[in-house]
Amino acid sequence: MKENKIWLFYFAMLKSHFARLFYNGINDREILEEYEVSFKEGNCIAWELLWASLVSSWKESLKRTSLFNSMLKSLFGLNKVFPVIMCAIFPTTVLADIKIIDADTIQLGGQKIRLAGIDAPERLQKCETMDGSKYDCGLQATQALRDLVNNIPAEIVKCEYTDEDKYGRLIGECKIGNININGWLVENGWALAYRDFSVDYVANEQLAEQNKVGIWKGRFVAPWEWRKGERLNLKVSITKDDCSIKGNISSSGEKIYHVQGGHYYARTKVSLKNGEKWFCSEEEAVKNGWRKSMR
Repeated sequence: MKENKIWLFYFAMLKSHFARLFYNGINDREILEEYEVSFKEGNCIAWELLWASLVSSWKESLKRTSLFNSMLKSLFGLNKVFPVIMCAIFPTTVLADIKIIDADTIQLGGQKIRLAGIDAPERLQKCETMDGSKYDCGLQATQALRDLVNNIPAEIVKCEYTDEDKYGRLIGECKIGNININGWLVENGWALAYRDFSVDYVANEQLAEQNKVGIWKGRFVAPWEWRKGERLNLKVSITKDDCSIKGNISSSGEKIYHVQGGHYYARTKVSLKNGEKWFCSEEEAVKNGWRKSMR
């Protein structure tokens, strides 16, 4: 596999100007060196280091002028605002080897990037074909992304990001050559438009559904619902009376009932001989001494 590189884009004049400010006003070599590394890696921390260093330098030069010091006091306190704004204005990319984690997450030089606006099947997720047979759609989606990157070795991958999620992943849009990877995955049926966060790829999804490609060839559970515990077989009638609520008795003797869509519903088995029951309503389950599962 030929290594794919991610190119770093910054304005040369801007960098040159900042560099002059650093070398003229910063005495802390360690901060400067860390800034240089972060800048080359395209990490937003470069902007934080820049801001912190400039503030330190400017404070020193302005401390004798009480008026300026007073006016800029609040601005100097916004040490997190500046780098966020600059990252939004100048979306950064990293120069590193690419690794495919799954169909909507890649890793570049140790930094994970979540592809923005899309949601792909999880790696352990299964889908169904039109004839009802199950297949590993999560693994196939991941392989589709891997094949896309590997089959165009002469092209470079470019990613731009403007945000970070709660897991520390950068949120971004990536391209290989002229192909928008986010859109390609959705249009080929290996991811869905993540409408809760973006509508950028709704048209791609409609095209995939129309062409019956990828997971649209059969039945599937939306990835965000799959993560909540929903599975393809949950909506199938389980008893002749269509009473699908599972009354389970735990190893400690506690009676707990599970409803469709619950986290443990699919893995819960009902053993009538052990006193477990099927219920047709939650009210019925409660009246019989069962409580609802917390998940």
